[in-house]
Amino acid sequence: MTKRVAHVCAMIVLGLDAMLRFHIWSLSVLPISSGVWRSGGSLRRFRRNSCNTYLLAHPILSDRFRSYRLSLLWALEFMIRATVDGKPLFPRFSLSDATFGSWVEVASYVEGGIIDNTQWHQVSIPMADLASEEFQLNSVFLLNFARMMGDDPDKGCYDISGYVDNPTAYNASCDSPQDFYVDNFVLIPAEVSVDVLGFQFTSDRSLELRISSGMFLDETKAAVAAASSAAFAIASATDTRYASPVAPAAIGYSRKAIKASYVGGQGYVESEWSIHLLYPETIMPQEEYLLTGLDVISKIANDTIRVVRNPFAVVSPSIQINQLGFVPERPKHAYVSNWLGDSPVRFELEDLTFHIVASTDPTFIFHSGNLTLRSPDDPQTGTNVYDADFTSFKKPGEYRVYVPSVGVSFEFDIDNTVLAHAATTMSRLLYYKRNVELVEPYVDSGPGWSLARPSIDHSLDGVFHPILETYPLSNGETALGFKQILPGWFDAGDYGHYLHNMYYIWPAFNLAFDLGDPQDNELNIPESGNGIPDLIDELEFGMDFAISMQAEDGGVYWRLCSAFFDPGLPQDVSEPRIIYEKTTRATAEFAGMAAIH
Repeated sequence: MTKRVAHVCAMIVLGLDAMLRFHIWSLSVLPISSGVWRSGGSLRRFRRNSCNTYLLAHPILSDRFRSYRLSLLWALEFMIRATVDGKPLFPRFSLSDATFGSWVEVASYVEGGIIDNTQWHQVSIPMADLASEEFQLNSVFLLNFARMMGDDPDKGCYDISGYVDNPTAYNASCDSPQDFYVDNFVLIPAEVSVDVLGFQFTSDRSLELRISSGMFLDETKAAVAAASSAAFAIASATDTRYASPVAPAAIGYSRKAIKASYVGGQGYVESEWSIHLLYPETIMPQEEYLLTGLDVISKIANDTIRVVRNPFAVVSPSIQINQLGFVPERPKHAYVSNWLGDSPVRFELEDLTFHIVASTDPTFIFHSGNLTLRSPDDPQTGTNVYDADFTSFKKPGEYRVYVPSVGVSFEFDIDNTVLAHAATTMSRLLYYKRNVELVEPYVDSGPGWSLARPSIDHSLDGVFHPILETYPLSNGETALGFKQILPGWFDAGDYGHYLHNMYYIWPAFNLAFDLGDPQDNELNIPESGNGIPDLIDELEFGMDFAISMQAEDGGVYWRLCSAFFDPGLPQDVSEPRIIYEKTTRATAEFAGMAAIH
């Protein structure tokens, strides 16, 4: 089995008087440098040695380490050495994120079971031993060492349970704490199968292969470079330009998230790789080509696949369009940009023609125009961006954009009401955010499901934070004194109510009235049918809350929320919620809200 070397080429000197943790995100792509590092109140030193490399610079660890699953790896290896003659080490080790994996006795994974200072000892810990039922290593944030000295496994500066329960715990064996060294962390992958999940032509010269997440980028790049013209070559029995296999003119790599899951008590993001291939000549539509040389990526059983470019039948990701559609009298633009991953080559178009075609028949052309280069080598997209401006085309209907050298876009509509559904859906969001009991028929529902829910008990809202007794802007508030706060809108991902965040709704709704004519009975809220536009009713709900946050002296408290973020549903909140201090910002925002209101 080949080792994917992920060396920590610094010699790390670890003190023994507390549990040590070091952050993996700080060991991702930063060059080793001299300095000091504090952990648990003790001074740690890590020194540069002869290996001038990156810390944990491994394809599965670099970039954002916490996005990857160490459960895909087979083992973690490192070297360890004690510093005191005749005094062995008995450290424990674990991986963690929000919770801990299994703690293991490091000496159990060393040949002979002894860690002393006579030599470097290699440690090899299977990932399965570091996982736990609560923590499946889907995202790892910390490497943890604990109980790092002593004469036997039952004695040490801190037993892990003692440290967690009582960080000041101490025993006599700490009188002579022993430092130790760790070095050369190496990750060893499991035998992971790599598959071609699919392909799509992104233009008449470029092809994107979707690869399963088990690919190791650095090794793949090296294998492709070694294979030279044999890697990803295409050939055709009918296209004379490709009578013999032709290698790509450029190759790029990228990775994207495809699914978020919750496994083993922990969330993680599953990703897949893409290999972007740019060929020197156009690929003819409806012609069959054979893509060969796939075996340069390890574990792919079939090294040849059949590819056919059908520019009318398959949506090209290289054409970006507003899929909601366009209002006839408003500007209309599509953008064409073919990102080739990390390749330095930029996408260039020779044929700048584009067409607006029927959504069901791309050969039926309604409008034609020419692309313009809007942003060469655009820093945000990593490629050239072309603009298809079809503002002058105003006929209502269902269409696609067709670029002959690229393909077709997703469908879109041109219609005066094309944005109405999005506007209504977004406006109804505020009703779902209300801290009230949500009931049918005002919530979405279906067979066996409903978005109805209870509210937080309003008798819990709220009590003053103790700091208000001495806060400079306070005016007689007492610690935990009660003030009735009316229901407001929950914030983004929690049940707090924040003046700072709700303020922006007033100018946004004001703009809606400037640009349109909101009416009653548009949002299906309890106030619908009262003769007042529903948007005004929703603002009234928010203003009632804001007024209840105002003190008698005119100042406005900026926040109402629980002491800690609530992990359950609204009806599970059982403790009084906290009213936080008055601020000049909240007071000014309230004044602006009231002026618009």
